[in-house]
Amino acid sequence: MTEVTGSGQVALVADRVAANCMKLKGCGSGATLIAVNSTVNITGDAKVEVTASGGVNVVSDSFSASRLHSQVTGSGSVEIHTHSRFGAATIESQVTGSGHIQVVGQGSTERHDVSITGSGTVNSTMCASACDVKIMGSGYANFSDLNQVAAKVIGSGRVQQLTLVRLRPPYEVVAMPAPTPTAMPESARNWLKKAIFG
Repeated sequence: MTEVTGSGQVALVADRVAANCMKLKGCGSGATLIAVNSTVNITGDAKVEVTASGGVNVVSDSFSASRLHSQVTGSGSVEIHTHSRFGAATIESQVTGSGHIQVVGQGSTERHDVSITGSGTVNSTMCASACDVKIMGSGYANFSDLNQVAAKVIGSGRVQQLTLVRLRPPYEVVAMPAPTPTAMPESARNWLKKAIFG
């Protein structure tokens, strides 16, 4: 379990991650960044929760879990990005407020349950055998595949087709020595993003 409370930052760079369960939690304006060069393999549940304006980002080559539960309360964000493969029997995405959840990768799931209350957004490129969407407010749910989407919308919210445009080559994870505070005036979050995305 990784938890950030307040404005703190946690960054983890690993070659691979394997665990029975995973829980990432942020409360406040802090950030959690997980960069995995190859696989994230969770045999049980993977839970990612953000409260307030913070963010949790997981970037890996592939990601698998029995269930992926993502929850944002406030204006924060949860982003799961995989380059080659994503797999989860069930995905649950819940946004309350103006935050957003993004699950991007090549893969599929048996079921994707989406709940948006407020003006939040859920983006997903996963193909789901069944997708249940409930929107109350002005939120948006965007999917690459709309064939199995069953939506109930109260308010001005919408369910739309999602189209991704790749602007640059895939990321590369590069392990670098941690800079000293005087040598790197930028925040750890910006440093890690530059190390990953260039």
